[in-house]
Order: sequence, then structure tokens, then C-alpha cells
Amino acid sequence: MLDGLDKFNVREGDVAASSLLTEPHINYTDDDNEIISGYVATRSLTVTLSKIDQINDFIDFALSVEVNEVEDIDLLSSKARQLREKVKLLAVKNAKEKGQSLVQAFDAELGKVYSINSSSNDSYYEYKTGGDIERITIVGSRVDPDDLAPGRYLQAKISFSATINVVFDLEVE
Repeated sequence: MLDGLDKFNVREGDVAASSLLTEPHINYTDDDNEIISGYVATRSLTVTLSKIDQINDFIDFALSVEVNEVEDIDLLSSKARQLREKVKLLAVKNAKEKGQSLVQAFDAELGKVYSINSSSNDSYYEYKTGGDIERITIVGSRVDPDDLAPGRYLQAKISFSATINVVFDLEVE
């Protein structure tokens, strides 16, 4: 597999091979006795891609070199720190605006900040469907392989969120 990674601009430090697992390959006789016919070795690979638009081609490549399982695709942003800071500032602005709106309803004014709690600052990814509905079809083994169209992968997006809880003193006349 490592021979084809250069076309995805994957450097040696972007690949980690770990978790070599060996387990017996067991066959059963007609009278349900177990026979160990050999061992199966499984190795986990972690590959980091720097361009998200290559994920479809990379998964197709991995399958072509007989990687038989792809899991735990994590999306990360190279601008995560800046985006988290921007989201936090937007949450602070939102807290001030909501506080101001509420105190006006009670004929009061915002005083000094009594306490601040940043209860979450998260990022998560999800599959973006836009206006289209995406479907995953499971195909049975009786379908003629010539009738199958190549699969496509859903485009994912990363979202950042922050929650700021602020308690203000109230100034009432």
C-alpha cells in the first residue's frame, strides 16, 4: 500500500502502522471439530491526508490495494485554533446581546459581570447533504456486478461551536 501514497502527497510521518493482531483461522469438520488451518494477521494503518478533496480517490486506492476495512475517518481543520477562538468571540457577543435584550424587558441595565462559564467549545463533523437526499444502498450477493455503478462518498463538513454562560449584576433604578 505504501508504494502508491506519494500521489496523495502523504509523507512518511503521515502514516502509522500499528496493532498487529494474529488469530487462528479455524475450519470445522463435518462432526463440528475445530481444526486450526493457519493464522490470520491483521495490521492497523493510520493515514493522514492534508487535502480533504482527495478522500474519495484515497479510499478507492486503499480498496484497490486490498485494504478490506476503512473506519474512523476523522476530519480536522488546520485552522481549528483560529476557528475555535472566532466561535468563542461570537458566543460572548451573543451572550451580551441576549443579556441586553432581557434586561431591557425588565426596565433594568446590565451591570458588571458576576461570573463567566465556558461550558463547551466543540468541533464535530457531519455529512452534508444540501438539498439532496443521500441514500446508502446495501446490495445483495445475487446482483450482477456489471449492473452496479461505482459508489460515491458523502461530502463532510466540520462545525465548531461554543457556549458561554454569563451572569451579570443588574442595575435597577
